[in-house]
Amino acid sequence: MSRDQPIHDLPSTEDERDLIHKAVAVIARGGQVALAHPSGLVRVLASATSAKPAWSTSEIPFQPDFAIEILHGEALRDWISESDQISPLLARKCWPGKIRIAYKADQPATGLLGSLPFWITAAALRNGYWILESSDMRFTQSLMPLVSGPMIQTCVHLDLPANLEFATLASHLSGHNWDMIILDRSATANIMPATVLVNQASWSVMDAGDIGSDQVKSLMATRILFVCTGNTCRSPMAEAICKRLLAESLLCKPEELASKGFEVSSAGVSAGHRQPASAESVTALADDGYLLENHASQMVSDDLLANADLIYAMTRSHRDLLLMDFPDLSDRVELLDPDDYDVPDPYGQSLSVYQMTAEAIREALELRAKTWEFLPKPSP
Repeated sequence: MSRDQPIHDLPSTEDERDLIHKAVAVIARGGQVALAHPSGLVRVLASATSAKPAWSTSEIPFQPDFAIEILHGEALRDWISESDQISPLLARKCWPGKIRIAYKADQPATGLLGSLPFWITAAALRNGYWILESSDMRFTQSLMPLVSGPMIQTCVHLDLPANLEFATLASHLSGHNWDMIILDRSATANIMPATVLVNQASWSVMDAGDIGSDQVKSLMATRILFVCTGNTCRSPMAEAICKRLLAESLLCKPEELASKGFEVSSAGVSAGHRQPASAESVTALADDGYLLENHASQMVSDDLLANADLIYAMTRSHRDLLLMDFPDLSDRVELLDPDDYDVPDPYGQSLSVYQMTAEAIREALELRAKTWEFLPKPSP
């Protein structure tokens, strides 16, 4: 690092935009920008399009923390093969920040990976993997749209004493050959994502990072979401019936579905906050009514919809409303009834109407379940 290049303390910076533009200029001329956390975890960013290596061969850590930075999941398609369905799913559920996606480097490079300079390809081959990442660090997210072309990131773990004053910390960092150093004290700057290996149609946790394998598996659970209006009648009944159907197929109790990799929930497009399921809905489900005892209504949200793999609307108006507000969900939102019939609203009517509604939901779900490839197939 040049001695006239100061170390910038991000939290005390008056104009973060000025710092971002300085970092862009450093990367544009082939330099390195280091984002350092007081714990000693340092992320070093450089251009991935330069014909000249940003690091000497001896400095490149040939291990799973040498990654190509991608701004968001929508850009991932430019980097992977058209047949890869696993990576977009991982990105949708776990980006930004939670995971890195790895591919074996002994396979032909696909998409934009094949257009990167030779030195990066050589690094990936020596490492054994291509690694793609979408950082959730605010500074990196602000930096990336302003940089021409993709960035490459590597991580360095420095052995620093705890609770160092800024001046002492700066002296420790200044001994490294980085062109710009930014001290980022945020929590995300101290978290290493997990690394998930994608191999054709399967995935596995290669490195748990600070996220942990259990959280990755939880994020990747198959999630089914049912949507009605108030989330007190139809969608809660569909949630309970679906839990029973899944449990029977997986030979477990409904309460054990999470451990089997399944989560079922419901929400409303005009739901009150934490309202219980209607008494008639609980009664109409008979022995499965206990599954609604702790139900609390909720509104549909960006997070619920983004994480759901299957979204079933009770009526065409619910479906149309979801697609109007979230058009990118067109491949995941369907009417519950495969014959395109609405499930009528039993609200305020007799118990017998609720029972007929529950039966209609059950029949529709049984038809839907026949198309679910994630369920075990019955023996012939």
